[in-house]
Amino acid sequence: MDNKYNEFSLLINNNKEKYKNICLLWEKYIEIKKNKFEKELLIGINKLKLLNNIENDFSLQEIITLTVLSQISI
Repeated sequence: MDNKYNEFSLLINNNKEKYKNICLLWEKYIEIKKNKFEKELLIGINKLKLLNNIENDFSLQEIITLTVLSQISI
């Protein structure tokens, strides 16, 4: 992923002068997505660190059910 991000940054820098608004839009869009990804990654890391607190693995059905319930805010 780092290689793609570096390529993206290089393309932005190379085209910024001629296509200022398009490059600005893409920079902000990727920045928002990158920040969201980093936050989700931290959540995942924290959840995985808590795995030692449970005795057994959950079934996929249980995981799906818990995920759906958490999304609908019951």
